[in-house]
Amino acid sequence: MTVRLPASQRPEGFVLAGGRSTRMGFDKARADLGGRPLALVTLLAMAPVAGRLVLIRRGPPVHAWHWDDGRPVEVLREADDGAPHPLWGVATALGAARSAVALVCPCDVPRISAQTWQRLAERAPAVAEGSERRHPLVGAFPVSWAARALTLAAAGGSVHAFARDAVGVPVIDQELVNVNDPATLEAVAGLPSDPGEPDP
Repeated sequence: MTVRLPASQRPEGFVLAGGRSTRMGFDKARADLGGRPLALVTLLAMAPVAGRLVLIRRGPPVHAWHWDDGRPVEVLREADDGAPHPLWGVATALGAARSAVALVCPCDVPRISAQTWQRLAERAPAVAEGSERRHPLVGAFPVSWAARALTLAAAGGSVHAFARDAVGVPVIDQELVNVNDPATLEAVAGLPSDPGEPDP
């Protein structure tokens, strides 16, 4: 069972939803998964562990984001100064976090369990490690790494270079499924889910 710490001691959760969604064919952050936008399903998976939940987007706002009860979702805009790069979103998240550690995840990895987020937070800096590879954007990072993310984003550097000093935490592959095309979205929609808590 996940232990809920006081909000002041808990990491904050950030979901990166600024990609171009070329394989999905439309804004995958808003793809329907179980009646919720994909990005919010991913964000809610952090809710039992995180004290604050934030969506990171790129470009000007087009549509408002709301939780099931109508409350607005906190949305931050990543830096738009250069070529698209996932580390712009990471830099924005770490720069905005009020906690010592921030949980970070792309919007298309919605099946990370609360237990996994807890393990990552406890071992930060840490990233998820599947059976075949590390996932450098699924992890818990100290906010002091904001400058590292910003520098690498500006230089077009590797996300693996960003996470090179992070501990790899073993995670089952079923949690790391990447929902980046309609077929995978349909397959994941038919799986049992662990949505965490209903409210952030």
